Amino acid sequence: MSSHQATINVYTGTLSEAQLSNVKALLSDKGLLSLPDFKKPEFSRGSNYLESASLRFYQENRPKDVGYFIWRGLRPEDSIEGASEEVKNEQYKAKTAIVPFIQWQKSLTGKSVDITKSKYKGCNYES
Repeated sequence: MSSHQATINVYTGTLSEAQLSNVKALLSDKGLLSLPDFKKPEFSRGSNYLESASLRFYQENRPKDVGYFIWRGLRPEDSIEGASEEVKNEQYKAKTAIVPFIQWQKSLTGKSVDITKSKYKGCNYES
């Protein structure tokens, strides 16, 4: 079993003009905008590695949820490689579109918020 763990960190801050320009460019990427609404695919319970990310943004004044889900097991049939070509293509296409946003988000700095005392309100961008 993998020793990786997930953590949640919530930060508050204000975007600079350059950061705002970057997020606007990321959110207007055709690859990202063309993704279908995210539905987690069926996967083998024999998987011992799970990788997933999701992103919610507004497109045409309504929320859109996109994401990817990749799993691996000891046998090919317990991994995404054992899924249909359609599922594999959907998940890897979504990952390719979402990872730049994750990398941008990781580059941000801000003031840490104690999430036990606050209510998460999400992220919203309006032009």
